[in-house]
Amino acid sequence: MEARWRARSEFPESDGEWVVWYPTFGIRRRGEDAVRKQLRAGGPINPVLVCSPESGGRLLPPVLLEPERLLTLASANLRQTCRILPVGMLVVVAILYAAAGLEGLAVSLGVFGFCLLFIALEARLHERDRSSISERWMFYGWCFAQGPAYPLGFLTLMLAAGLFQFLTGEMLGSQEAIRRALGLIYEDLPGSGEWWRLLTAPYLHLSLEHWILNTLLGAGLLSVYGPVMGWRCVMVFLLSAPLAFAVVLGVAWTVPVDSFGILGVSGGIAGLVGCFLVANLSRPSSFPRQYHNVTIFVAATMLIIVPYFLSFTTFVAHLAGFVIGVIFGLLIDPFSPRFHRGEAATIGAK
Repeated sequence: MEARWRARSEFPESDGEWVVWYPTFGIRRRGEDAVRKQLRAGGPINPVLVCSPESGGRLLPPVLLEPERLLTLASANLRQTCRILPVGMLVVVAILYAAAGLEGLAVSLGVFGFCLLFIALEARLHERDRSSISERWMFYGWCFAQGPAYPLGFLTLMLAAGLFQFLTGEMLGSQEAIRRALGLIYEDLPGSGEWWRLLTAPYLHLSLEHWILNTLLGAGLLSVYGPVMGWRCVMVFLLSAPLAFAVVLGVAWTVPVDSFGILGVSGGIAGLVGCFLVANLSRPSSFPRQYHNVTIFVAATMLIIVPYFLSFTTFVAHLAGFVIGVIFGLLIDPFSPRFHRGEAATIGAK
């Protein structure tokens, strides 16, 4: 069986021993039992690399060592998910309808229906072409094998910003005080001339839950986007967030908004999604088959589903960041030199 993606030489070399490597955490577990346990577990959502005597001295995605069994397992898991999710959807629909009436019903149908449609589409795709699972597995394996520099850098930035906000807020007497001092406040900004708030507001958050959500989402996306986009993802993120806030500010001057101000890095994260989608669509042969489906799903979740539960202001910020990211992707080469290829290789999955 063959899959169209990266050559084995693109994966890191090993000493030839039995090794399981968790690239994101930098953990290596040695021994034949550890490798065989990982191969028995399987699962393309688990981006580990393994080395055994059959791997040719390289740390490879497990699917390259036991393709038929692992692809069968992945297909079965997708089918099972498609059977279970509608049951869970009916339970949630009933609960929300009882608690919130027709609005709760509409929310649950929209969210769960969209997720179910995506999973069903993925299952159908993989059922028709099982090598697409192998390609997806290898893609994530390659991305995570490049190291955690980008997600760790983002985590460090978010931790520093969170500690600063917490400690400074305590010194000033409240979190509201620090948000008022550095946030993007509609009623204060026009006459204050403090346009630097566009740069400080992205790193402040309304609550611990808000900070955690942005931190986890950004770090998770950068585990994939970082190796693909390289330094460009840093540029897009740093520019998309303040530019998205500038758009929100302009909207707030002409259209009534539902909050006094806006904070958080989600506009920059939406910019990353937009730029990554352009990269995917402009060079589809550099990605697994139909991978743009995944990127479009992530984009729709950020632009439609999440803002639905929050506010119109959030929707404008996310949409503005996404559009700015798309523009960056059209104006610059969105690929990292390490990732950029004219065509993806065809490799054997045996």
